[in-house]
Order: sequence, then structure tokens, then C-alpha cells
Amino acid sequence: MADITEIRELAQKLNLWNIARGYIDLNDEKLSNLDYLKMVLEKELEIRARQKHTRLRKASKLPNKAFDVSNSNKGLKWQIKQLSNLTWLKEEQNLILLGKCGTGKTGLAAQLGETAISNGHKTYYAPFLFSPLTRLDS
Repeated sequence: MADITEIRELAQKLNLWNIARGYIDLNDEKLSNLDYLKMVLEKELEIRARQKHTRLRKASKLPNKAFDVSNSNKGLKWQIKQLSNLTWLKEEQNLILLGKCGTGKTGLAAQLGETAISNGHKTYYAPFLFSPLTRLDS
């Protein structure tokens, strides 16, 4: 059964301040209506979360590549697991992947970026960021 407090919290998350602040009296409604309202508000939150994920994914410019962890050694698997918990992101550190061609940098970047997006973080894939520096160094 839905609780009026839960409904007001959901309404506040949706910036529905009339419900959140109690300007609309939910006590006059039957409980089945409150359950229905709770379901509607939860659905709205789900839709907004999906739309945010889609918007962040599109803006990230991440490639559609997958990283195959099964072929990796234990040390690399451990590093990937540590990077996947996004501690580096929470500590406001950048991540730069360097290595030879064909080693899976792009797939790993896409996987980590997708994990970050799923956790609500903005991500941007910039593969050519260091190209001008490489040319200057040559």
C-alpha cells in the first residue's frame, strides 16, 4: 500500500511541488487511487532516467565496441574491476588509456564510459585529443 509520505517524496523528485508540499490533499482520496498515483510517479521517474541515459549516451560520442575481459590476465581483470567501480571518477580524476593498436583501448573506454553513464555521470570520448601533440613531438 502506498504511503502519502512516499508519494510526496516522489512528487518532489519530479518538481511537482503542489503535491510535495501538501497543497493537494491526498488524504481525501481512496487508497487504491494513492497506489495508482504512486505507480504513475514511479513510471515518470523511470522514463526520465531512461531519457537521461539516452541523452548522456548520445552526447558521449562513445563507440559501439565491447571489451572482451575473458582473454585478459588476472592483473588486467583486477584493474578493470577497480576502474569499473568509478572511484577515479568520484575523486575527479581523468582516465587516459594508452597502448598499441588492437589492444582493446577503445572497447575498454566504451565499457567504462557506459558504466559511468549508467551511474548518471557525463562522459565524453575524445580519441583524437592527443593527435596534435603527437605531431608536434615528431
